[in-house]
Order: sequence, then structure tokens, then C-alpha cells
Amino acid sequence: MFPGIDVRDMSPMNRSQVTEQQLQGVTQLVKLDISTLYEIVGMQTLALEDPLELQSWRGMSGYSVSLDSTRLRGQHFFEERKEKLTQVICDQWRYCEKAEKYEKDFQMLMTALIPVVLSALGQPLVGLALAICAILFKYGLRDFCKCK
Repeated sequence: MFPGIDVRDMSPMNRSQVTEQQLQGVTQLVKLDISTLYEIVGMQTLALEDPLELQSWRGMSGYSVSLDSTRLRGQHFFEERKEKLTQVICDQWRYCEKAEKYEKDFQMLMTALIPVVLSALGQPLVGLALAICAILFKYGLRDFCKCK
């Protein structure tokens, strides 16, 4: 779990840790198509694992990293964590019980969801969590959690 965050009862203090900049970021991210979101996740994970490889791609010297490979990397990252995300978002946080409340207010949903996703990732990587939140939003949280 993410230190100091109890996903079963997101207190106002935990929600207040989400900044306006993060809300603006996730608002922009949900406007992107799912492939681009996976590319973003792939780039972020590449930067964490091999920053020199990313630097060579950004410097356009060699193109050893393609958008297809970063998209696949992002999809793989998401799929590897899907079970944990389901456990934390759907089972522990009980999204289905809260769905009606959150579906009416995107900012309220993201203010609550960002710390939950951070908890599921187990790492304080906010940019990555924002991209995962956008993917989950695009996927549909009701579908993701199999709400009735």
C-alpha cells in the first residue's frame, strides 16, 4: 500500500493531497486516445528502467525505441498490474458502491482515484498514476470492476 493511504476510506485529508495541476493533467490525458495513453505509460516505464535508451530516442540518434514498442510496453505494464488494480479499486475501495456518486463529477472521481491508483502501483510515481487513471477512465470503471 501507499504509505498513509487507506483505500477503504479515503479521508478528505488524503483527497486534498491531489493538486490542481494533477487534476488538470489527468483532464488533458483523458482527451487522448488509448494508444497514445499506452505510449505515455511505455515512455514513463522506459525512463524508469533505462533512461539512456530514452535519451537516445529523444535525441533522435538511432531510433532504437519506436512508438509501437513503447505502446506495447505500456500495455504490458498495465496488464501486469491489472489484477492488483482490480483488487485495490474494485474490492478494497469498493468502486461499484460509489460509482453513481463519482460518475457525476469527473474531478471528484479523479481526486479520489489518483491516490487509490498510487496505492495499487505501490510507488509514488504520480505521472504514471495519472496516465493509468486516464486509461481506467477510458476503459470505464464500471466495466473494469464489473459493476452490476
